[in-house]
Amino acid sequence: MLGLHYREKEPVNIKNTIERYGALSMLLHWTMAAMIIGLLSLGLYMTSLPDGDSKWEWYGLHKSIGMLVFVLAVLRLLWIKAHARPALPQNLRPLERVAAHTTHGLLYLAMFLLPFSGYLDSSAGGYHLAFFDLFDLPKVLPKNKDIEELMVLIHSSLAYGLIAVLLLHLVAVAKHHLILKDDTLRRMLP
Repeated sequence: MLGLHYREKEPVNIKNTIERYGALSMLLHWTMAAMIIGLLSLGLYMTSLPDGDSKWEWYGLHKSIGMLVFVLAVLRLLWIKAHARPALPQNLRPLERVAAHTTHGLLYLAMFLLPFSGYLDSSAGGYHLAFFDLFDLPKVLPKNKDIEELMVLIHSSLAYGLIAVLLLHLVAVAKHHLILKDDTLRRMLP
């Protein structure tokens, strides 16, 4: 038959195994990665705009996507706690293992602290907090310029820190895939 070999399709496994991530982990990882990169890009863009309706519309979208990232981060953390994850590659040195765990911990920390600091920034600024215009979130802080400025500083500092950690994460992925030629990247791909 023309030398073509057909492989039977493996069933989609929603759960993680000790060798690779399951479909739900992959979906959450890649969806959140796209959203976070989009949020960082949007944050840099919208803060450069002059005040006006266009800028505030971008802020509204940024806040809504940020809230969605927070909800997905909670779901992702619950999924991770309830299911096994593939082990780190055996060829990693102890310092590389510490770096991998630290980097992942910082990524998760950012997924929670960035939306939270943005929420406090908007609340202390007295700004509208709507989730895709479906419902409003309550303001948990009274309007306070000093707290707002502190939260803006924290939020932007966390965003720049996240950019640095993401770059480190991407360099590590590239090293594993291109230099070490292990399955680190492939186990997060369908």
